[in-house]
Amino acid sequence: SVGWEPGWTTLNILLPAGVSFYIFQAISYLASVYNGSVGVERSFLRMGVYLGFFPHLVAGPIIRAHLFLPQLAKERVFDAGLFWEGCRKFAIGFLYKAVFADNIAAAINPIWGSVESKSGVEILGACVGFYGQIYFDFAGYSLMAIGAANWLGYTIPENFRFPYLAASVVDFWRRWHISLSSWLRDYVYIPLGGNRLGEGRRYVNLMVTMLLGGLWHGASWNFVLWGGLHGTALAVNHLWSESRERMSFLQKSPRWAKWGGVAVAWIGVQLFVMLCWVPFRAESFADTLAVLEGLWSVVCGAGGAAKNFPWMLVLLPLAVDTFLVSQREGTGTWVVRKPVLAAALLALVVLVGILFMRLELVPFLYFQF
Repeated sequence: SVGWEPGWTTLNILLPAGVSFYIFQAISYLASVYNGSVGVERSFLRMGVYLGFFPHLVAGPIIRAHLFLPQLAKERVFDAGLFWEGCRKFAIGFLYKAVFADNIAAAINPIWGSVESKSGVEILGACVGFYGQIYFDFAGYSLMAIGAANWLGYTIPENFRFPYLAASVVDFWRRWHISLSSWLRDYVYIPLGGNRLGEGRRYVNLMVTMLLGGLWHGASWNFVLWGGLHGTALAVNHLWSESRERMSFLQKSPRWAKWGGVAVAWIGVQLFVMLCWVPFRAESFADTLAVLEGLWSVVCGAGGAAKNFPWMLVLLPLAVDTFLVSQREGTGTWVVRKPVLAAALLALVVLVGILFMRLELVPFLYFQF
């Protein structure tokens, strides 16, 4: 009737934007009502706002009913502090996405598009680049969503807490996509029995939860592999932690040995996470195997060369965010008490973003899941 002729698949596989987030939040509401942590919501308007709150809708964070519905029942009052916090988060998120993620994407997308013809070192650069791109892209969106919610007078939970500081896979999932990992824990892992039914069942529950988390991102063997790798790593991490507690000599080791162990664990975890991003990013399972083959050639010393690859672009933002910004966030030294100075700093961040952002459209990565 409007002159558009959609194909068969468009008519028969038509999904609303953000459908998985609607479902996750609806499940959260039903479970919260069932266990009594939140009352039945009688207002269709408030329920609609909870399910379709636009800032976070397409890529999160996933909002829990017991955290958001009570805010809708309160009178909206302008909070200057919350507004400025929203400005800060939005500005940093804009910088993460428009400058860091999009410029990294421009450097690595051509490599990911033809991995069979690239050298091992180029593939390594693309892997390191995507390791940074997916973080800055997704964390940037989350910060902008949280900031926009703050402007409207709402608070929604953080979604990232410097995940590349993690020295264990368990800690990584406490820091990465926090709203999804906690949702899977509360509505999949714990209902399956969690760790209450013995060690063997605990590891089975971990694997099932992570496999479902992988399939949530897409019906592909690549995502099954990604979920299975993380499920296995979580099981091994828990097994090691429990065995370590029984090794008294590890508790008495000198400080330098403990710090050395932490450094080795951090390097190992980050290499594991980076490798797990390969099936997440690769176009197909065949591309995943081609990338792994290229990385192995680097290990064997036959990786070739990466001419003009922008290593500084892919490494510097990661280093600054992980080792500098995270420390300042932890001590709260970002608080600027003079509004004029705070506005000037935020304006400077936005100006830097406008000057160095990519002009072409680079979609958010998580829009596809």
